[in-house]
Amino acid sequence: DYFPGSNFMKIVFAENNGLNLTDVQQLLFTEWRTEHQLKVADINRKIADLEIELKTLSVEGADMVKLLDLAQKTNILRIQVAKTKLDCRQLLMDNLDPQQWQTLVLAYEKKHPFNERTKMMDVITHVNPVPNYMSVINANISELSITPSQNKILDSWSDENHPKMMEMANFIIAMEKGKYEASLREVSKESILAKFEKINSLRSQILEKKTNCRNLVKNTISEKQWAVLVSKIN
Repeated sequence: DYFPGSNFMKIVFAENNGLNLTDVQQLLFTEWRTEHQLKVADINRKIADLEIELKTLSVEGADMVKLLDLAQKTNILRIQVAKTKLDCRQLLMDNLDPQQWQTLVLAYEKKHPFNERTKMMDVITHVNPVPNYMSVINANISELSITPSQNKILDSWSDENHPKMMEMANFIIAMEKGKYEASLREVSKESILAKFEKINSLRSQILEKKTNCRNLVKNTISEKQWAVLVSKIN
């Protein structure tokens, strides 16, 4: 799911959800889900496909412009998913009584807590699908036969750029947690979407750094070493 906020329909259509929906409410929510569920699933598949393409094109050496254009397409699709999920939230807020709404929020928090990633590679992979080339090199130094002079160049880039990239990645995770909490607290749709725009901007900045890293690596190691590196990318 590419929306790190609430997906309340998981609770609405779960058994023994405690909501005690009326027939009118049940019909209204069923009609909404029938109209939108498959559309959102289709958008999620498109995002997944684009992210696979991003990873492939990065390894194949696609230029920055092409990669950023592809990333922007995923960002637009993410916004579409977010808008649909937030419209769903508004539908529920407008048609549940206060007790039902509170029951829904509490149930969602309990059964679907925010997935707070803490491992470095989980964080980096989550915020951008393009390979983390330095991590692959560091895990395969011997097999890649990295020379001292090559290692000096690569370490210099990593020392300067890795902390900045991790800072942006962790900020994205923090903002996503904020979006999750905001979606449960009746924060306005506009405010939550503004956070999405900020996150999308950071995702693009991370892609730029990863692409600059790739270019540096390709210009530093031999073609044979690059081939070995590519074979180690999951």
